Amino acid sequence: MSRTRIVKGTYTKISQEGHSMYSNANIITDAGAAITETGVENGVSYGDPKKPPFIEFDTGVELYIEFEPLPAYNGEFGFDWLSTDSSDNVLKVQTDDIANLEFVFDGSKQDYISISSNPDLKNGIKKDYNKFPLKIPYYISWLSLMKLNQEIKLNMLCKPIKAGDDISKAEISFGKNEYYEVEIDGKKNEDIKYIPNGKPKEITIKCIKASKEVGIIAIDKDKKEIGKIAAIDNTKIYDLPVRLVCVVKDSPNKEAEISQLISDFKTDKIEEYLNQNSLNQALIKTTIEIDSKYHIAFDETAWNGTFYNKTGNYFINRKDTSGAKVKYKDDDGEESESDYEHILDKFLNDYKDLFEKDGKKFKGILLFISNINKDPADLEGGVSRTKPVNFREAIIFASNLKDKSSYAHEIAHAMGLDHYFLSDKDDAAELAKNVKDLEDLKSKLAENKRITAENKRIQKSNEEALKQNKSNIRIRQTEIDKWTNEKKKPTYPYKKEAQDRINQLEKENSETRKINKDIQEKLDKGKKNIEKGEKYIKQAENNLQVYSVNKYKF
Repeated sequence: MSRTRIVKGTYTKISQEGHSMYSNANIITDAGAAITETGVENGVSYGDPKKPPFIEFDTGVELYIEFEPLPAYNGEFGFDWLSTDSSDNVLKVQTDDIANLEFVFDGSKQDYISISSNPDLKNGIKKDYNKFPLKIPYYISWLSLMKLNQEIKLNMLCKPIKAGDDISKAEISFGKNEYYEVEIDGKKNEDIKYIPNGKPKEITIKCIKASKEVGIIAIDKDKKEIGKIAAIDNTKIYDLPVRLVCVVKDSPNKEAEISQLISDFKTDKIEEYLNQNSLNQALIKTTIEIDSKYHIAFDETAWNGTFYNKTGNYFINRKDTSGAKVKYKDDDGEESESDYEHILDKFLNDYKDLFEKDGKKFKGILLFISNINKDPADLEGGVSRTKPVNFREAIIFASNLKDKSSYAHEIAHAMGLDHYFLSDKDDAAELAKNVKDLEDLKSKLAENKRITAENKRIQKSNEEALKQNKSNIRIRQTEIDKWTNEKKKPTYPYKKEAQDRINQLEKENSETRKINKDIQEKLDKGKKNIEKGEKYIKQAENNLQVYSVNKYKF
């Protein structure tokens, strides 16, 4: 706040007691003639500035509060925030510079749109955040805490609404909250009386009671809201069962190798990491079933050249040596066709042969771990799929067994979370493949919709034909019954003609029944084709939804 006073004439100030002037910056006195200073008793003194006396009054300072994780943050909680400039242009999404955003998925067009062709798409990301009514653009950060009584730390950044204003005269506290407790320097919530000094201030937030979405609100001494965190609904925790499956070579040492894999998995505390430093951010609680009976011991000679390279001791994907498409069964038992059968599908089908012969699927994620690497050319330390949406498998190969983040990475893929990039930097081949995959999905979906619609039309036509034929059979049978009754009359004179008519009608009914049998076979086959088509359509639409929820690509 500034003030200017202009006086046309003489300006005189008289104080009965003392007169003091204090400034955090310079005091400038400039005269067109002389400056006179007189100390009648003690003269004029100079020296270091003294602190002014504290006088409580409304300074009118306006400020706002931002929050960010500490540098030591390691995934203990979920936190998401958006940064904009004073003109409401997005600067960063968390720590990612918005300038690095390359593509945005357009749900209406079902396609990725390049930012270079439409720069305004960058600001569309603001729709995923709630705006807070301040005098500057301010978007509320998201916080997720899975555990009750868990204490987390954030940095609080206090900034003036108007650049240059002195925020050290402000006072910050937090509104009363029965679900979340904020602590600064031993004081909590409304008892906090923090005076900002322009530096980040560490605060502690504790969830004391589960709740629907609730705001954690910073206020000034006038009870004005100056900052907010939205704590997401944590009344429901999502349970994710995971079953560990070890994959080793079938050798005399296989039991020891399986035991070592399991021992290392426990020692490395992978389950603890998933529940405390990664999946917990999405309120997902993982329970891992560990039993050495769940293992695959493969014959390296039988697999050599198809799923395993014996010379290099690594897994490979099965390809047709002539370059033709490869056929294999997917998790639903449907025949699939691709350029290759991935080791993912081999592991899953072998697991099903061993442990799911009764058709009862494990409802959760099958986490395969192996002491063998994948083909170095594939650059896969772990692997899973985001599509289909009901995919239930993740693999961690030998190279990444100690990398805890790989487990969260691949399990998240199996749950539909894609990479935040469309391709590796400057990898034109991967970009082209990903674009082609999307185009293939859309074209196959459109073709299946067309075929399924045609199958339904044919099905309806066949149903109507069958219905009409059955009606004709009933009509003929009624006539047959009539002539049969006439023949039974002793005096009926046209018994031969009646029998001829009966024979003709029975012949027609026999032929119609044969036709109906063919129609029924077509109906049965058509029903299966329609069910298969509708299943694919639903799956493809769900797969397109994966693109929609992973729409920003940096």
